Amino acid sequence: MSTATTKQNTCTCCGYVTDRATCFTSDTQPKPGMIAICARCGLIGVYDEDMSIRTLRQEEKVHLMSNHPDIWNQVMGIHHAVINRNRLN
Repeated sequence: MSTATTKQNTCTCCGYVTDRATCFTSDTQPKPGMIAICARCGLIGVYDEDMSIRTLRQEEKVHLMSNHPDIWNQVMGIHHAVINRNRLN
């Protein structure tokens, strides 16, 4: 697991501003098409070509669930961990 500096992004759901990304699966910089999860609210997003984070589209969710269930399960695990952490705070 590693943390990298990224372009500044603002969550489209909660407004959280970040310029960091932690990769849980490898020691790499985020790349376009990689999943991003807001550390404050758990919104599931994806990096665009310019490294802006946008909300994951419904068809992208379906594709992940159908073709990459292992990745989707990891994403949902992190998503739920963020939500549960917020309930405790």
